[in-house]
Amino acid sequence: MRTKTLLLAAALSAAGIATSLAQSNVYSLNVVGYVNKDCQGTNRFTLIENPLDSGTNTLNGVLASFLPANSRVLTWNGAGFDIYTRTATGWLPPTGGTRAVAPGEGFFVQTPAGSSGLTITFVGEVLQGHLVNPNPLLNNLRGSKFPIAGPVGSPSLQMTNVPTGNRILTWNLVSQGYDIYQKTATGWLPPGNPQGPTIGVADGFFINTAGATFDWNLDATVQ
Repeated sequence: MRTKTLLLAAALSAAGIATSLAQSNVYSLNVVGYVNKDCQGTNRFTLIENPLDSGTNTLNGVLASFLPANSRVLTWNGAGFDIYTRTATGWLPPTGGTRAVAPGEGFFVQTPAGSSGLTITFVGEVLQGHLVNPNPLLNNLRGSKFPIAGPVGSPSLQMTNVPTGNRILTWNLVSQGYDIYQKTATGWLPPGNPQGPTIGVADGFFINTAGATFDWNLDATVQ
């Protein structure tokens, strides 16, 4: 994953605290910008999310121009995955192009067998203000509505109210499986993550609300 940042004309801050976004790949001018996200090739999966509001936020509007034929996008319906395959002329099923991929919702991209990696460029408005991402029972595929990186419980991502017993599942690009973190009364398991797992810009991840439902409230401002 590329992690280079270039901030052109604005300082992005969350909860009034400025961040350099040094570990991200965000490019922003005022409140409109773009984010480059690398996806692995050779039939491998990358779990991402759309970090900007393009105005359309559909598979056609956000992803179609970057995906070669036979790429797949897997979106979460609350109980399982809906699979959309990119073809030379559109999508299978044909309605796939209208499927929404709004900021704050995670999804998988799977590249075709034998293909090289690809870069998706998200373009749109940086959402600001009080951003709410609800997490009902039981599994929710999420991402940050604001293009920022850090541990989930840090001042950057502000997910400090995760109930005890809830879990966060991040995607491991090397093993092509999930790394699982569980909230306890005193911190997170496995030990060594006092603020929980670190999330990158445009990363998707699962939130499992076995402990209790909660809203992820993120106050963000572009200054």
